[in-house]
Amino acid sequence: MEPIPLSEIVRATNAKLISGKASGAVTSICIDSRKLKKGSLFVPLKGEKTNGHAFIKEAFLSGAIASLTEQKKPLADQTLILVENTEQALQDIATHYRKKFDLPVVAITGSVGKTTAKDIISSILSAKLNVMKTRGNFNSQIGLPLCLTHIDKKSQVAVLELGISKPGEMQNLVKIASPNISVVTNIGLSHVEYLKNKTTICKEKLHIKDTLGENDTLILNGDDPTLRGAKIAHKKIVYFGFDDKNDLVAKDLSIRQEGISFTFKGHGFSEPMKIKVPSKCSLYAVLAGIEIALNLRFSMREIKKGLELYEGTPMRQQIRRTKEGVTLIDDTYNSSPDSVKSALEILEQMPSGGKKIVVLADMMELGEFSKKEHYKLGGVLSKSNVDLLFTVGKEAKNIALGLKDSKPSATALSFFDKERMTFELCKILSKNDIVLIKGSRGMQMEQVVEKILASHQ
Repeated sequence: MEPIPLSEIVRATNAKLISGKASGAVTSICIDSRKLKKGSLFVPLKGEKTNGHAFIKEAFLSGAIASLTEQKKPLADQTLILVENTEQALQDIATHYRKKFDLPVVAITGSVGKTTAKDIISSILSAKLNVMKTRGNFNSQIGLPLCLTHIDKKSQVAVLELGISKPGEMQNLVKIASPNISVVTNIGLSHVEYLKNKTTICKEKLHIKDTLGENDTLILNGDDPTLRGAKIAHKKIVYFGFDDKNDLVAKDLSIRQEGISFTFKGHGFSEPMKIKVPSKCSLYAVLAGIEIALNLRFSMREIKKGLELYEGTPMRQQIRRTKEGVTLIDDTYNSSPDSVKSALEILEQMPSGGKKIVVLADMMELGEFSKKEHYKLGGVLSKSNVDLLFTVGKEAKNIALGLKDSKPSATALSFFDKERMTFELCKILSKNDIVLIKGSRGMQMEQVVEKILASHQ
């Protein structure tokens, strides 16, 4: 972060200084008093369990130069800045800070694959430019503002992931980030509990174009029927996918465990490409990344060099192997109906000399659609080449029911206890087996992956 004078912080937040002096400069912004560095601005947020205002004194002891506050309680000799709402003030600071930099800002959203797209696009662009990208899951109303503070004078492009769960959130995020290139990976049922249906989800996601200029590029998955069918008022739209009707197309795919070879076609190019992950769906992100790179005047040689640097994203369709020869598809970061189908596609395409096993835990935030969507996945599994299904959780049991109803001969085991399921799974694993493991973030299915790796050394 480049230093911001405290006087600018006060003006950007329309705030009032209630103690101390607005002298000096902020060199970082922190919402956790335990992680403060000297020169930090502390932003105390109100959470479900704790209120950051209780840690303001601790923040100053840790080296904070100043703190925002919603409480009219001056502290002697400490710089306290009174704001109406600390979360809004954090967003105001980020919006102000973003305007200091004239650089390409890429914003990515979608129901599935945002993080993978962010990492692949960043990898491609890193072949030529200094990239500042979203770290971890800093893609929310709080995470995005904190992420933006990592832009500095060395940054040549920012690649940002924007995540929403409720109406109105995307409009706020793009106001803060002000992107000039926007990507929508797909429209699925993630967060349908709050956004109700795909039409509403699509409408909210497409607000990612709100800050684009007339000649700025909106990049969309043209294979997604909801995006294809949407009426979008924007001059420059580029569609990507596998269907020939798209502007950018991936053709002639050769999928192996070590990765995918394909031909990129678009803008007059017909170029052989390869990526080191065996996920066909990752090619959507590759196509979007190629379009962005071409917008930024990359050569094909530079694009291929950047793509070669991509090694995969942890817990997102990550291939891991035990010493005993069991292959794990670690897709444990999160789960939704569409992302499960994508992961199953990888499993089906991978050659195996052993069993193909699927471990699925609850998919959350599906609201009234939960039982139906879990059950429908069972029907999808019945048409696959999967040998055995394990489910974990109350909702995931419906996947097993759907599978057995569609294919009575199928083997499906349901558990409520993750530890018990892992124990039973480890007993039947043998060399050349492939296991797909997936569940929503709250299910913490990465624990299953780590136990398998530990028990099959």
